[in-house]
Amino acid sequence: MRKILEVRKLSKSFGGLQVFRNISFSLFEGSSVGLIGPNGAGKTTLINVITAFLRSDEGEVLFEGKNILNVAPWRLVQMGVCRSWQLVRVFGTLTVRQCLKVASMYGQNRGPAFLEKLVEEFGFKPIENVRAMDLSFGHRKMLSIAMTIATRPKLLILDEPFMGLSPDESEFIANLLRTLKGNVTQLIIDHKIKEIFSVVDKVLVLASGSIIAEGSPSEVSRDKRVIEAYLGGEGV
Repeated sequence: MRKILEVRKLSKSFGGLQVFRNISFSLFEGSSVGLIGPNGAGKTTLINVITAFLRSDEGEVLFEGKNILNVAPWRLVQMGVCRSWQLVRVFGTLTVRQCLKVASMYGQNRGPAFLEKLVEEFGFKPIENVRAMDLSFGHRKMLSIAMTIATRPKLLILDEPFMGLSPDESEFIANLLRTLKGNVTQLIIDHKIKEIFSVVDKVLVLASGSIIAEGSPSEVSRDKRVIEAYLGGEGV
Protein backbone atom coordinates (compact mmCIF):
# COMPACT_ATOMS: atom_id res chain seq x y z
CA MET A 1 0.00 0.00 0.00
CA ARG A 2 1.15 3.52 -0.70
CA LYS A 3 1.40 6.32 1.84
CA ILE A 4 -1.39 8.84 1.41
CA LEU A 5 -0.42 11.13 4.33
CA GLU A 6 3.03 11.75 5.79
CA VAL A 7 3.53 13.97 8.84
CA ARG A 8 7.21 14.81 9.29
CA LYS A 9 8.65 16.36 12.45
CA LEU A 10 5.68 18.64 12.98
CA SER A 11 5.89 21.14 15.85
CA LYS A 12 3.48 23.75 17.18
CA SER A 13 3.57 26.19 20.08
CA PHE A 14 1.47 29.10 21.26
CA GLY A 15 3.77 31.69 22.77
CA GLY A 16 5.82 29.85 25.36
CA LEU A 17 3.53 26.82 25.43
CA GLN A 18 4.82 23.90 23.36
CA VAL A 19 1.77 21.90 22.27
CA PHE A 20 3.69 19.16 20.46
CA ARG A 21 7.14 18.70 18.99
CA ASN A 22 8.63 16.55 16.22
CA ILE A 23 5.44 14.60 15.52
CA SER A 24 5.92 12.08 12.72
CA PHE A 25 3.60 9.38 11.40
CA SER A 26 2.19 8.04 8.14
CA LEU A 27 -1.22 6.86 6.98
CA PHE A 28 -1.46 4.24 4.28
CA GLU A 29 -4.16 4.35 1.64
CA GLY A 30 -7.36 2.70 2.83
CA SER A 31 -6.25 2.43 6.46
CA SER A 32 -8.24 3.49 9.51
CA VAL A 33 -6.20 5.05 12.32
CA GLY A 34 -7.29 6.36 15.70
CA LEU A 35 -5.64 9.29 17.47
CA ILE A 36 -6.23 9.25 21.22
CA GLY A 37 -4.78 10.99 24.25
CA PRO A 38 -5.73 12.88 27.40
CA ASN A 39 -7.56 16.20 27.30
CA GLY A 40 -5.17 18.99 26.37
CA ALA A 41 -2.73 16.65 24.62
CA GLY A 42 -2.98 18.67 21.40
CA LYS A 43 -4.97 16.26 19.23
CA THR A 44 -7.27 18.88 17.72
CA THR A 45 -4.38 21.32 17.33
CA LEU A 46 -2.50 18.64 15.41
CA ILE A 47 -5.48 18.11 13.11
CA ASN A 48 -5.86 21.87 12.66
CA VAL A 49 -2.24 22.08 11.52
CA ILE A 50 -2.56 19.10 9.18
CA THR A 51 -5.66 20.63 7.57
CA ALA A 52 -4.11 24.13 7.30
CA PHE A 53 -6.37 25.90 9.80
CA LEU A 54 -3.24 26.61 11.86
CA ARG A 55 0.34 27.14 10.74
CA SER A 56 3.05 24.85 12.03
CA ASP A 57 6.30 26.09 13.54
CA GLU A 58 8.32 23.33 11.91
CA GLY A 59 7.84 20.23 9.82
CA GLU A 60 6.01 19.03 6.73
CA VAL A 61 2.68 17.46 5.87
CA LEU A 62 2.57 15.54 2.61
CA PHE A 63 -0.66 14.39 0.99
CA GLU A 64 -0.09 12.04 -1.93
CA GLY A 65 3.50 13.25 -1.95
CA LYS A 66 2.66 16.98 -2.06
CA ASN A 67 3.40 19.40 0.77
CA ILE A 68 0.01 20.80 1.83
CA LEU A 69 0.97 23.03 4.76
CA ASN A 70 0.35 26.22 2.78
CA VAL A 71 -2.69 24.99 0.86
CA ALA A 72 -5.99 26.71 1.67
CA PRO A 73 -8.45 24.40 3.50
CA TRP A 74 -11.06 24.66 0.73
CA ARG A 75 -8.47 23.57 -1.82
CA LEU A 76 -7.61 20.61 0.40
CA VAL A 77 -11.24 19.53 0.17
CA GLN A 78 -10.99 19.67 -3.62
CA MET A 79 -7.81 17.57 -3.40
CA GLY A 80 -9.61 14.99 -1.29
CA VAL A 81 -8.90 15.95 2.34
CA CYS A 82 -11.98 16.67 4.46
CA ARG A 83 -12.42 16.96 8.22
CA SER A 84 -15.19 17.36 10.77
CA TRP A 85 -15.17 19.44 13.95
CA GLN A 86 -15.77 18.84 17.65
CA LEU A 87 -18.34 21.62 17.62
CA VAL A 88 -20.93 20.79 14.99
CA ARG A 89 -20.66 22.96 11.89
CA VAL A 90 -23.57 22.91 9.45
CA PHE A 91 -25.38 25.53 7.39
CA GLY A 92 -28.15 26.36 9.84
CA THR A 93 -30.56 28.06 7.45
CA LEU A 94 -30.24 25.37 4.77
CA THR A 95 -32.16 22.12 4.71
CA VAL A 96 -30.49 18.77 5.23
CA ARG A 97 -30.45 18.05 1.51
CA GLN A 98 -29.14 21.54 0.69
CA CYS A 99 -26.31 21.14 3.23
CA LEU A 100 -25.25 17.90 1.57
CA LYS A 101 -25.47 19.45 -1.90
CA VAL A 102 -23.28 22.42 -0.93
CA ALA A 103 -20.71 20.09 0.63
CA SER A 104 -20.61 17.95 -2.51
CA MET A 105 -20.02 21.03 -4.67
CA TYR A 106 -16.81 21.80 -2.76
CA GLY A 107 -15.50 18.27 -3.18
CA GLN A 108 -15.71 15.65 -5.87
CA ASN A 109 -19.30 16.29 -6.96
CA ARG A 110 -20.82 13.03 -8.26
CA GLY A 111 -24.30 14.33 -9.03
CA PRO A 112 -27.81 13.81 -7.60
CA ALA A 113 -27.64 10.00 -7.53
CA PHE A 114 -24.82 10.05 -4.98
CA LEU A 115 -26.63 12.61 -2.82
CA GLU A 116 -29.80 10.52 -2.92
CA LYS A 117 -27.82 7.49 -1.78
CA LEU A 118 -26.34 9.50 1.08
CA VAL A 119 -29.77 10.73 2.19
CA GLU A 120 -31.04 7.15 2.20
CA GLU A 121 -28.01 5.67 3.98
CA PHE A 122 -28.17 8.20 6.81
CA GLY A 123 -31.92 7.86 7.19
CA PHE A 124 -32.44 11.54 6.37
CA LYS A 125 -35.40 11.05 4.04
CA PRO A 126 -38.06 12.09 6.62
CA ILE A 127 -36.06 15.22 7.53
CA GLU A 128 -34.41 16.11 4.22
CA ASN A 129 -36.37 19.39 3.95
CA VAL A 130 -35.87 20.42 7.59
CA ARG A 131 -33.48 23.31 8.25
CA ALA A 132 -30.29 22.23 9.94
CA MET A 133 -30.86 24.68 12.82
CA ASP A 134 -34.13 22.92 13.63
CA LEU A 135 -32.61 19.45 13.98
CA SER A 136 -31.81 17.69 17.25
CA PHE A 137 -28.15 17.69 18.28
CA GLY A 138 -27.78 14.06 17.24
CA HIS A 139 -29.16 14.75 13.76
CA ARG A 140 -26.96 17.84 13.37
CA LYS A 141 -23.93 15.78 14.33
CA MET A 142 -24.89 13.05 11.90
CA LEU A 143 -25.43 15.68 9.20
CA SER A 144 -21.99 17.19 9.81
CA ILE A 145 -20.41 13.76 9.29
CA ALA A 146 -22.55 13.13 6.20
CA MET A 147 -21.36 16.46 4.79
CA THR A 148 -17.72 15.37 5.02
CA ILE A 149 -18.57 12.15 3.19
CA ALA A 150 -20.52 14.16 0.58
CA THR A 151 -17.22 15.70 -0.56
CA ARG A 152 -16.05 12.20 -1.59
CA PRO A 153 -12.78 12.44 0.35
CA LYS A 154 -9.70 10.30 -0.11
CA LEU A 155 -8.68 11.19 3.45
CA LEU A 156 -11.43 11.62 6.04
CA ILE A 157 -10.45 13.23 9.37
CA LEU A 158 -13.09 13.08 12.10
CA ASP A 159 -12.76 15.01 15.36
CA GLU A 160 -14.84 13.24 18.04
CA PRO A 161 -17.51 11.80 15.73
CA PHE A 162 -19.12 9.83 18.59
CA MET A 163 -19.38 12.72 21.05
CA GLY A 164 -22.97 13.46 22.06
CA LEU A 165 -24.51 10.65 20.03
CA SER A 166 -26.91 8.06 21.40
CA PRO A 167 -25.73 4.42 21.50
CA ASP A 168 -27.75 3.65 18.36
CA GLU A 169 -26.34 6.68 16.52
CA SER A 170 -22.79 5.79 17.63
CA GLU A 171 -23.23 2.24 16.37
CA PHE A 172 -24.54 3.57 13.05
CA ILE A 173 -21.46 5.79 12.60
CA ALA A 174 -19.13 2.95 13.64
CA ASN A 175 -20.73 0.63 11.09
CA LEU A 176 -20.51 3.32 8.42
CA LEU A 177 -16.80 3.88 9.08
CA ARG A 178 -16.15 0.15 8.98
CA THR A 179 -17.93 0.04 5.61
CA LEU A 180 -15.73 2.84 4.28
CA LYS A 181 -12.50 1.11 5.30
CA GLY A 182 -10.38 0.21 2.32
CA ASN A 183 -11.96 2.89 0.16
CA VAL A 184 -11.44 6.01 2.28
CA THR A 185 -8.41 6.56 4.52
CA GLN A 186 -9.55 7.58 8.00
CA LEU A 187 -7.95 9.45 10.89
CA ILE A 188 -10.32 9.50 13.87
CA ILE A 189 -10.02 11.37 17.18
CA ASP A 190 -12.27 10.38 20.05
CA HIS A 191 -12.38 9.73 23.79
CA LYS A 192 -14.88 6.90 23.43
CA ILE A 193 -12.35 4.09 23.46
CA LYS A 194 -14.81 1.25 22.87
CA GLU A 195 -16.24 2.87 19.76
CA ILE A 196 -12.97 4.01 18.22
CA PHE A 197 -11.23 0.68 18.90
CA SER A 198 -14.10 -1.12 17.16
CA VAL A 199 -13.38 0.79 13.95
CA VAL A 200 -9.64 1.39 13.58
CA ASP A 201 -6.77 -0.93 12.68
CA LYS A 202 -4.08 1.19 14.30
CA VAL A 203 -3.93 3.66 17.18
CA LEU A 204 -1.60 6.60 17.80
CA VAL A 205 -1.40 7.92 21.36
CA LEU A 206 -0.51 11.58 21.83
CA ALA A 207 0.57 12.73 25.29
CA SER A 208 3.01 15.30 26.68
CA GLY A 209 3.62 16.72 23.22
CA SER A 210 4.69 13.53 21.48
CA ILE A 211 3.48 10.19 20.17
CA ILE A 212 4.13 7.87 23.12
CA ALA A 213 2.74 4.68 21.59
CA GLU A 214 1.35 3.23 18.38
CA GLY A 215 0.03 -0.13 17.39
CA SER A 216 -3.14 -2.15 17.13
CA PRO A 217 -5.96 -1.41 19.62
CA SER A 218 -5.06 -4.51 21.64
CA GLU A 219 -1.37 -3.60 21.72
CA VAL A 220 -2.01 -0.02 22.75
CA SER A 221 -4.51 -0.99 25.45
CA ARG A 222 -1.79 -3.08 27.14
CA ASP A 223 0.98 -0.47 26.86
CA LYS A 224 2.04 0.71 30.32
CA ARG A 225 2.79 4.22 29.06
CA VAL A 226 -0.73 4.54 27.69
CA ILE A 227 -2.29 3.14 30.86
CA GLU A 228 -0.37 5.63 32.99
CA ALA A 229 -0.81 8.67 30.73
CA TYR A 230 -4.33 8.20 29.46
CA LEU A 231 -6.30 5.31 30.84
CA GLY A 232 -6.02 6.27 34.51
CA GLY A 233 -4.14 3.20 35.61
CA GLU A 234 -6.55 0.65 34.14
CA GLY A 235 -6.38 -1.24 30.88
CA VAL A 236 -9.13 -1.16 28.30
